[in-house]
Amino acid sequence: INNDYLIEKNPNQYRLPKEDLSISMLTSAWESLKKFGYEQYEISNFAKPNKFCRHNQDFWDGKDYLGFGLGASSKKDRQIMTNCTNFNNYLNNENHQTIENLTYTEDCNMKLFTSLRLNKPFKESLLLATKSEAIKNDLIKNELVTDNYTLTTKGKLLHNQIYDILVNN
Repeated sequence: INNDYLIEKNPNQYRLPKEDLSISMLTSAWESLKKFGYEQYEISNFAKPNKFCRHNQDFWDGKDYLGFGLGASSKKDRQIMTNCTNFNNYLNNENHQTIENLTYTEDCNMKLFTSLRLNKPFKESLLLATKSEAIKNDLIKNELVTDNYTLTTKGKLLHNQIYDILVNN
C-alpha cells in the first residue's frame, strides 16, 4: 500500500504525533518496561534479565558476523559482503554478492555507531572515533553521556545527532 496515497486521501487520520508527544510516549514506554522488570540492552530492545537476544550481538559489538539469505550481509575484518536482493537470481543460485571494503576510519565509525546503541560503555569505540576531549566533556556536561560512557535517556533520544557530532568533529 502506498502510504502517501493514504495520507493524501485521509490527512487527519494518518498524521504523525508532534515530536514532544512522540518523546513522551517513547520515554513512558521505557519507564513502564523497566517497572515490569525488563532491561533495556539496546536502544530499541528490552528483555528480562539474562534473556537478551543474541542473534545480532556480534554486529552490535563490532565483531565479524555471518548473514545468510536474500539481501543478508556478512562482515569479515573490514569487508562487508551483501547477498543479492533479487529473489529469482538468489533462487537460481545467481547470488551476485556486493563487496564493500571499509577504510580504518569507516570501520571505527561503524563500531562507534553500533556501540552507541547498546546499554554498555562505548569508551573504546569513542576513543577510536574522536580524540577530542572537549567534545567528550561537552557530551557529559550536557547530560547526553554518563561518566562511564553510556548514553543517558536524553542521549538515547539524540543518538544519531551525537554520532554525527563525534564523527564530524
